[in-house]
Amino acid sequence: MILTKEMATMQASPTFQPQYRSSAAAASDPVQRYIDVKTQKVAVLVSPGYGCYWSSYQYGKDIEIALFDCEIVKAVLDEDFEEAERLATAKLPCVLPEEVRSLVVVWVDQGDEFWISEDDGWEMLHLKKSFPFYQA
Repeated sequence: MILTKEMATMQASPTFQPQYRSSAAAASDPVQRYIDVKTQKVAVLVSPGYGCYWSSYQYGKDIEIALFDCEIVKAVLDEDFEEAERLATAKLPCVLPEEVRSLVVVWVDQGDEFWISEDDGWEMLHLKKSFPFYQA
């Protein structure tokens, strides 16, 4: 799925409200996700812009923070990119201001598998169910 800022804006809605994982799940997965209580879709942060890496520039557990962090998602949805940059800088080792300002939210069904590809910094979210897989 190639995403533009216009598409992300159409997907966003003021009816989205955060719902946090239970504390029992938080022990195994400390990254709290932003979940729309109405549609049960999960917010995923993606950077569709050449030269602006986001999650593809992170390593290890930092990738999940870059993709899902609830506080950064909220700031991006509120279009408060100064707050998003402050939060990202505090939580991630490698952050550039232009990365944060290019972020958009993609809404993905809970449990859907996806991957992020990158071409010269332009990140694209691909749903596994949208691609044919073959078995040898």
